[in-house]
Amino acid sequence: MTLSGANRCILTTNSDRPGYAVKRLLPPPSPGLSPPVQAVPRVPPHLGPPRLPPGPPHPLPRPPRALPHPAALPQALLLLRSLPFPATNDLNAALRGLAASRHPARSLLLLAGRLLPPPSPPLPRLDALSLSFALRASARCSDAPTTVQIHALVIRLGVTADVRLHTTLVDSYAKCGNLESARKVFDEMTIRDVATWNALMAGLAQGTEPNLALALFHRLADSFQELPSREEPNEVTIVAALSACAQLGSLQDGLRIPCMGMEAMH
Repeated sequence: MTLSGANRCILTTNSDRPGYAVKRLLPPPSPGLSPPVQAVPRVPPHLGPPRLPPGPPHPLPRPPRALPHPAALPQALLLLRSLPFPATNDLNAALRGLAASRHPARSLLLLAGRLLPPPSPPLPRLDALSLSFALRASARCSDAPTTVQIHALVIRLGVTADVRLHTTLVDSYAKCGNLESARKVFDEMTIRDVATWNALMAGLAQGTEPNLALALFHRLADSFQELPSREEPNEVTIVAALSACAQLGSLQDGLRIPCMGMEAMH
């Protein structure tokens, strides 16, 4: 059946949604005549958009501080490259997005200055957050040599390593299988929060030293003075201890862990 005139119907398929048809009515074209052009009504000045005062051009937009969507990472890198003098926060936003993406190794390439092709602006000064995001990427890649290099970079640059950076370093060493270095960084820390204990405990439990993970849990449960004020073991601590018990095949210790954890958290 053929439709004509004002009832003619055209089916268009949306490429983003296969099989989805949209009906669209089109007016019949007149042979030899162009469609009439409708005059656009003028908007009174007081109802129109506000006029910007004359002045210098607006600065280039900055890369987003929040975690960019994976599909927007190429645009974020292009935007970072277009900045003549990128700030440390701009670099950190890109490092964070790449470290959490499906290709965390690109965060390490960006840190090394090899991700942006020339001509590219010089990278700004690195801070604790920059190295922390790079360590997260190194941990996801299980890249032990890169973790050692970033640790050396922390010392060489004289970056003030806070508890968060030290904890990320412990976690990266543990996930890369370098448990000895993870324990060394843990022992050298003067202040440890519960995340620091959880990072080492989980690394020992999932690695080759679950007995040390269980001993670390008992040490934490016996003395809360090693934690900062108003901090206590949490669910992650219990899961790490139970994982150590599972690795050791110790059912009795596994049955006592939840009770000890509840007493510690209350």
